[in-house]
Amino acid sequence: MTKCPRGTIFKIFVDKRKVAEVSGWDEYFKTMETLAAERPGLYAPDRIFSDMEAII
Repeated sequence: MTKCPRGTIFKIFVDKRKVAEVSGWDEYFKTMETLAAERPGLYAPDRIFSDMEAII
């Protein structure tokens, strides 16, 4: 996640490869739902913020 003049930009990587780059939280959540459908177990919406907090 980076903050720039365009807003918040999310660069999403899977297995060290960038699979998406989206702008804003709404697009992030839409993209993650799509990725979760393609790759089960990759994204857990009920744990995303607690996992982020643990990393920070």
